[in-house]
Amino acid sequence: MKKALPAAIALAGSLGFAAAANAVNVNSDGLGEVLLYSYYTVEDGKDTYVNITNTTDNTVAVKVRFVESMNSQEVLDFNLYLSPYDVWVGTVTADGTGAKVTTDDTSCTVPAIPANGQAFRNYQYQGSTYHTGKGGPQGLDRTRTGHIEVIEMGVVYNGVDQYSAFTPAKWATHVNGVPASCGALAAAWNTGGVWRSDQTVAVSSPLGGLYGSGIIIDVDGGTEVSYDATALDNFSSSVLHSRPGSILPNLDSGEPDFNLPGAGVDFFADSSRDAVSAVLQKAVIANDYVTVSELDATTDWVVTFPTKSLYVAEWIPTAQGAVDSVNSASPEPFTNFWTSAPVGGVAGSACEPMSITYFDREEDALVPDDLDFSPQPPAAPGFALCWEANVIGINGSSVLGGGYNHSNLDLAFEKGWMAFDFTGSVLNTGVSPARTYYREIDTSAGYIQGLPVIGFAASQLVNGDVGGLLSNYAGSTSHKAEISIVD
Repeated sequence: MKKALPAAIALAGSLGFAAAANAVNVNSDGLGEVLLYSYYTVEDGKDTYVNITNTTDNTVAVKVRFVESMNSQEVLDFNLYLSPYDVWVGTVTADGTGAKVTTDDTSCTVPAIPANGQAFRNYQYQGSTYHTGKGGPQGLDRTRTGHIEVIEMGVVYNGVDQYSAFTPAKWATHVNGVPASCGALAAAWNTGGVWRSDQTVAVSSPLGGLYGSGIIIDVDGGTEVSYDATALDNFSSSVLHSRPGSILPNLDSGEPDFNLPGAGVDFFADSSRDAVSAVLQKAVIANDYVTVSELDATTDWVVTFPTKSLYVAEWIPTAQGAVDSVNSASPEPFTNFWTSAPVGGVAGSACEPMSITYFDREEDALVPDDLDFSPQPPAAPGFALCWEANVIGINGSSVLGGGYNHSNLDLAFEKGWMAFDFTGSVLNTGVSPARTYYREIDTSAGYIQGLPVIGFAASQLVNGDVGGLLSNYAGSTSHKAEISIVD
């Protein structure tokens, strides 16, 4: 039967589980060890600003990873060393057919980001083998949209005893606005460097305290859409410090335990990727939309599945340049593995069926029978989201620009609110409604319905020339959600 969340919590409490110090959870205050940014884009003249703030008095090592939107293949990552109370700001901009990151921030990155920016790369999804994309476009234009992972790798301090001359915390700390020696931090990773032989020297376990935000700016349109990064706390009790150029750590590098809102107890998963997915798992997401033609109002929804590639791509990164052949016999909680089958003329997809209900502002509701996103998945009537970071334009909207991951949803109402249901209860696709995510609560199994999802709705209104000034407005609202636990 379906169990309300408080009842599930009571069950876990009656079994004697107590909350542990290290169980991953979504921090409602926005502070954590992991920050998940649901979208970046450089399409249609957009720039995306990325802000990372360290609120603690610790020097911290952070992995910053940009991944493309179709299948979350990495397009760039680097190590960032934040001194106490430090902020790093970078900008994702267009770079020919692709994208790049630029910064005028002085905080240390390893490698150092060139003055004219560092271009994103397509190495991870080039070729024809399963672990490099298995179909899909392979050009640099695929790097133009995506999402971002920021993972704290540990607290950095100054060495003692035989490492007394090794002072990475001092090197990263700003003096008159400039770190003491970014070059010394880079040298620590080069041949003969201390971290080259032991990356845990002068590094302790992550403690959290990071927050972040993304800002998508349309310079020509005179608008900006900002959103907060989703913060995961208690991700890891181990040092995760990895060398620059490594594809680790990732979202499967932390603890296997997780905690749900208001629980006070911990639940148990088979792996870190399962724990992260569990705390992001939503049965339903809901948000507003407005597409009133008289106001030139438009709305896009961003729907991002941050852990999806760890289930559907059929590969696990184990070290730089090494992969396991298959990560699971099943992509659950997702429905399909990544496939090279063409979708709307674009090869490569892993489509997730779902149901939609939408309302106007006067309580009228529609559950459409034949409505679907465009392009449609082959031989799969109903509704589907096929990428990992999806942008859905409502009634032809394009607030966030185009790209491979942009689709359109035509609604009968110009304004109202809408719900996406990921539980499989009303699917009309012929696909078994495996919208479940199993969790061991005691000797019997329970599960959380839905999919691990984050995102927001972005709306824009254009008033045109008012008093000789451009009068455009834009903003965003985070998706609201329902959690559903079944025993």
